[in-house]
This record gives sequence, structure tokens and C-alpha cells, in this order.
Amino acid sequence: MNDKEQYVPIRGVPFKASFDAAASSKDNLLTGSAMDRHIKKELERLTNLMNDSKKELNTKDKDLKDVKALLKVKENVEDTVKDTDLITLNIDQLDESLKLFQAAKLSKDSQIKGLTVINKNWVDVKKICKDTKKEIAPLVAQENDKNSFNIKKLEEDITQFIQEMRKREFFQYKCGAETALQKLDGVFGELGVFEDKISDYG
Repeated sequence: MNDKEQYVPIRGVPFKASFDAAASSKDNLLTGSAMDRHIKKELERLTNLMNDSKKELNTKDKDLKDVKALLKVKENVEDTVKDTDLITLNIDQLDESLKLFQAAKLSKDSQIKGLTVINKNWVDVKKICKDTKKEIAPLVAQENDKNSFNIKKLEEDITQFIQEMRKREFFQYKCGAETALQKLDGVFGELGVFEDKISDYG
């Protein structure tokens, strides 16, 4: 509200305020029903996130010789590292919310225990993430080297193929359009070999 008692947007704020006349006035309290629902949802969300992360990051029963499986684990490790600060912030926010409810004697023992489990699991997830990253590093490097070699070989094959094409009759002007088109039909089959190679590398 400005000095003329008019509601105006706050510069730089990415949120838009909304109002519901039917909402309970208790929802405006920091310890109201809206915050209570938020705590329940966050406890459930973070619990599921910890459980899912453990499964996704754990390499046990995963065939890391399978490139797709290896890439999936690598992606999960990178996502966990990238989201570490945000997840830690979410847990800290939940912790502060529960402390507020504790001070107002509104918290439940099950919620406090739930947060304790989440904190323990988060420590486990970060350790698993670190160990898994170390474990898959040689395999990832090996796959990178293999892909680099395959790409280089493919580039060499394509260069050689182009050079050979330039020597063929249809590449010469004197061949004529009709004869050149007939002779080009056989080339399309040769191009299919490169398509298969590209699919294999992809």
C-alpha cells in the first residue's frame, strides 16, 4: 500500500497476491490451517523424494555396462548435486515451520519424527550421491572416450566416402543428368550404412 493507501505491486516481487472471501480467517495466521496443510504436504513430498533418490542413486542391481542405465544414474547424480542447495533450503524451511508450531504447542510427535527421518535420509542421499559419482566416473570416462573415437572414425569414413564419390562417373558434367540419376540410385544404399552408424552412436 502506498502513501495514498492504494494497493500497488511491489517492485521486483515475482508473486501475485490473491484473495478468497470464503477462506477462513485462521488461514492468515502463521500457525493457521494453511500452514498446517503445507507442513503435511512438505513432509510427504520430502519423504518420497528421499526414498526415490536413494533408489535412483543406488547402483546395486543396476547393469552399469548398459549405457542407458549408466547415463540414467549419471543424470540422477547430476540432478541431486544441482538441487542440493534447494533441497537443504526446503528442509530448513520445514524445520522452522515445525519449530513455530512447537512453540504454539500445535505440532505432532509424528511430524517431528518425520522431519528427523528426512534429515537422516538426506545425509544418506548425499553420501550415496558422492559414492556413486566416484564409482561411475571411470565408466563415464570410458564411454566418453569410446564415443569420441566412434565420432572421429565416422567423420573419417564420411570424408573418405565423399572423396570416392567425386571420382565416380555421375560426378562428372559429361555424364548427363539422366545417367547420373540412374547411377545415384545405388549410392542411396551406401548412405544407409552411415545412417545405421549414426543411430548406433546416438
